[in-house]
Amino acid sequence: MKIIGALSLLLLVSLITTSCKKDDTTATTTTSAIVGKWSLVSDTTKDDVNPANAGSYTGVSTDYWDFRADGMAYVREDIYTDTFPYKVLPDNKMLFGVGIGSDTVSIIKLTAAAAVIAIPLPPTSTQYVYLKK
Repeated sequence: MKIIGALSLLLLVSLITTSCKKDDTTATTTTSAIVGKWSLVSDTTKDDVNPANAGSYTGVSTDYWDFRADGMAYVREDIYTDTFPYKVLPDNKMLFGVGIGSDTVSIIKLTAAAAVIAIPLPPTSTQYVYLKK
């Protein structure tokens, strides 16, 4: 009888220690999906309070967003160029930059062929970046 009790206890401890572990593969999957050079389709700004502040830029063949595996992003839109660190976060979020100048952005869509990133522009605007591979 003691053997059955000991085996039951061992089984219970095994179940608790292995079943309570939660694997968060979302960030890893998103990171691997976002890495690469994306062509800019368009860059649109929407203002929830003042629609007159809205604007849109249609990408040309030389425009890109390039997310590298080393955590750096390189952007070229028209005459604008930028380089910044990025990090994929859980729940379809990304962190652009570090410290005070960082922004948490949302990944609205991410497939092998297309991505949409929403960048908040306080106080009332959002920039939507439409990308394709």
